[in-house]
Amino acid sequence: METESGAKGNSISFGDNASVGGDIVGGNQTKTTNYKSEPSDSKFSQSELLELLKELKSCIKQASLDEDERDMATGEVTKAICEAKQTTSENIVAKKDKIGEYLQETKTILDRVKDVGEIGAKAFPIIKKITAIIGVTFL
Repeated sequence: METESGAKGNSISFGDNASVGGDIVGGNQTKTTNYKSEPSDSKFSQSELLELLKELKSCIKQASLDEDERDMATGEVTKAICEAKQTTSENIVAKKDKIGEYLQETKTILDRVKDVGEIGAKAFPIIKKITAIIGVTFL
């Protein structure tokens, strides 16, 4: 941007790309710095996470599992749903870790019965999608 005297002014813009430019060094020297921010938590979608967790819970409920195994697995997913609903930008890291713990326990329960067709075909792919969203790996 030009000022009335013809000298370059300063400019700053933010978004996925941060850009700082203008007479920021002094005199007639102009420095422009471009920084592409890492979208660390921009991939996190609370609504998508909740939808997948509910889908996982439904899948487990419909599976032909031992009633106790089904109750334990759906209980862990229910805890994860509660954590996901309480996730804010201030507590996102802690909540993601907690959700990961509940999913790990769910997976441990389901691993014992993974020979059941619908668990392998439906639940494990959903768990994999959820772990990608929250950034944990244990599969």
